[in-house]
Amino acid sequence: MKKSIYVIISRTNTKMGTFIRTVTQYDYNHVSLSLKETLTPMYSFARYHQDKPFTGGFVEESWLRYLQKDRDIELIIFDIEVDEKIYQHSIELMDEYIANKDNHRYNFAEAIKSYFPLYQSGEGTNHTCLSFVVAVLQELEVIDRDKTIKSIKRLYDELLGYDHIKRVITREERKNYIINHEWNNDEYLLKSKRYIRDLIPLIKKKK
Repeated sequence: MKKSIYVIISRTNTKMGTFIRTVTQYDYNHVSLSLKETLTPMYSFARYHQDKPFTGGFVEESWLRYLQKDRDIELIIFDIEVDEKIYQHSIELMDEYIANKDNHRYNFAEAIKSYFPLYQSGEGTNHTCLSFVVAVLQELEVIDRDKTIKSIKRLYDELLGYDHIKRVITREERKNYIINHEWNNDEYLLKSKRYIRDLIPLIKKKK
């Protein structure tokens, strides 16, 4: 029985996301993985908390972390079909990342170096969102291990042979997403003073 792994390339409405798009001159700035058709949870390397952009690592992402601003969110979702053996290996990999998440930090040095022409991706337990997704896809033999992928645009080109759709979560849909999705293991707003201020108006509107 065939299973699917999902790669989500996104345009996030954060200052860091805007900065990355400006530097790379590409419309998208973030990439995540999911093992479920519902795309919950997603796995990536990103900031842990909203108020601390320079403290990050492996995270289990909720959609809610990208719905904090009243703007559309643009996505490209790749559906990568794999056999049962590869799919089970992907579950084992994510379980390993979750169990050892304190050892997996966001690699800011790699993020900075990736904007330069002579950059070569490093190896180890620290990643950017891109190097994490590439490392997992190479481990699962979706991408050749010998290939160097140092931009989200290059990853997009590499995956074009797989089924994919472009999706927009509109501002009008945003309220329903916020009401109907859970944070689960995503600690994005755990230490944020803006948590109550942001969500109360939306809950009142629903009533």
